[in-house]
Amino acid sequence: MKIVDPKYKHSVQELCRGSKWSSISQEAKEFVGACLVKTPEERLTIQEVLQHPWLARNTDPEKATDDTALADLTDRGQEFRRAELRRRFRKAVNTVRAVNRMSAWDAA
Repeated sequence: MKIVDPKYKHSVQELCRGSKWSSISQEAKEFVGACLVKTPEERLTIQEVLQHPWLARNTDPEKATDDTALADLTDRGQEFRRAELRRRFRKAVNTVRAVNRMSAWDAA
């Protein structure tokens, strides 16, 4: 994915709208916006990214001052677990269906 792609012509505020972004802190949105700057010269360098206050604070649990980042991770983790459980359930249901079809073939 290239940042110079025309689909990134919107502002960060436009990109960060919607229910998925409502629980994300303003500082996190600004961090994302700084990473998505179209011009490479104006975009954050890797060193600036690694030293950004939001990233530094939220990657070290002892430095975390607010629970929003940890809550975001917890929410995302729960969403992932639910999606994984749904996937496993569907797989199990499809396995049972396949076994039942095969059993019906043997009976015929």
